Amino acid sequence: MRDLFRFLFRQRINLLFRALLGISISLLIGVVFTGLAFVVTSNLKLASGDIIASAFAAALSLVLIGILLMTVRPQVLAQLVGLLTVENGIS
Repeated sequence: MRDLFRFLFRQRINLLFRALLGISISLLIGVVFTGLAFVVTSNLKLASGDIIASAFAAALSLVLIGILLMTVRPQVLAQLVGLLTVENGIS
């Protein structure tokens, strides 16, 4: 991890993540996405039970929050974090 930061400072990459939306608006949208994921999955009739429905809701909210992160933050590092978040939600 220390080597990554050293490399980034040598390459003079701007580590400040400026956003197109404010932090509070982004957080509010993330909470809405999480609630929306739980509402959508509560209406599904899954044969496995409540545990699978909750896991599916968490995965769906991760995908939505990752897409939000990729669209709101224009920097490459922030979009990489968003892509990893989407990937964790899918797998």
